[in-house]
Amino acid sequence: MISGAITSEEIEKLPPEIKSLVRGGRVKPDEYAIRKHGDHEYETRFLSKEEVEGVLRALPLEITFANKDYRIKFYTRSSFSEGFVRTKTTIGRRIEYCHPPRLEKLVKKTADEVLSGREPYKEFWTRLGDRVMRVIIAPVRNRAGEIIGVLEIVEDLTDIVENVERIKKSVVVL
Repeated sequence: MISGAITSEEIEKLPPEIKSLVRGGRVKPDEYAIRKHGDHEYETRFLSKEEVEGVLRALPLEITFANKDYRIKFYTRSSFSEGFVRTKTTIGRRIEYCHPPRLEKLVKKTADEVLSGREPYKEFWTRLGDRVMRVIIAPVRNRAGEIIGVLEIVEDLTDIVENVERIKKSVVVL
């Protein structure tokens, strides 16, 4: 567990005036635990299963992951907007067969290009009813840099495309 509790050794390193406040009980250190039992460890630290699921739902996009054998293993649902319809029957299917038949060859070709490393990613724009959707197909690599799958990212950009001037005016330079 990673905790925010201050040890006696750390208290000894504090300036004398702060040390006396802490020892006198007038200042209480903030106590917290970052990593909890059951958290999953990632390169950038820790999250629980519930936190991972919440983070994925909070993204303003949806993702689908297919392994290097082109089989769908995972997809998300955004609480912001719904992209393409995905159901649990998608799991285990080849990525090209999760799209309309007229797109199967394009999806297979795109997955081939990305999974082989010939393309760093592919970007497509399409309409879904009255919505403008951007689709990005990107390779997923392990820490050794090997391609282990492909990610399909679907983002509803209708509001941006239809309100370019309003968006430009609202840009804040940080």
